[in-house]
Amino acid sequence: MWFSHSNYSEFVSSTWNALSGDLPSKINALCAALSQWNKEVFGHLFQRKRKLLARIGGIQKARDRYENPFLINLETDLIKEYEDIRDQENLFWRQKCRDKWLQEGNRNTRFFRLTALVRRRKNKIEGLFNSNDFWCTNSEGMKNISVDFFTDLFSKQDPKDNRFVILGLFPTIDQTCLGSISRPVSLLEVKDALFAIGGLKAPGYDGFPAIFYQNH
Repeated sequence: MWFSHSNYSEFVSSTWNALSGDLPSKINALCAALSQWNKEVFGHLFQRKRKLLARIGGIQKARDRYENPFLINLETDLIKEYEDIRDQENLFWRQKCRDKWLQEGNRNTRFFRLTALVRRRKNKIEGLFNSNDFWCTNSEGMKNISVDFFTDLFSKQDPKDNRFVILGLFPTIDQTCLGSISRPVSLLEVKDALFAIGGLKAPGYDGFPAIFYQNH
């Protein structure tokens, strides 16, 4: 969505070049700068949309009373700006719901909005049973249950619960494979892996989706 703004690329380049430190610290600083830029320059998408609709409505009411070349030209410009915002809104909801199949066609922001909400609800874990069959719903308790379960699963030598016994779970790895696994990772491998990710898939821990790095 930000890519559509004329000032965006220059802002990212100048901000990044002015930063110092290691990669994580520069990414964090850029993230904070972009957040501020979003508020002060790009503006709130839905507020801009409401204001534009109100202005267009006012002009159309005025034109019902009398024709004015200035109002005609202004209405044309505002409608073009409104269409740009609709495109940005479409991108906003596409990024929220991360649906890959709808690549072309008419804008359908309602579909994307509902899909994003459904995805959010589907992915939510309401609660977990602990080892004593106690139903736990608070986040800290569920985290502890998950950690305990997998720690227990991958550390037992002779588990009593046969439901989770996986034969060949830790196969023997020969020295050739070990050497291949432990060799240094090249920059080309990192680039290939990054560009193989869907641009608008779930973002990393820094909050940026893959498309950000692919473009910059």
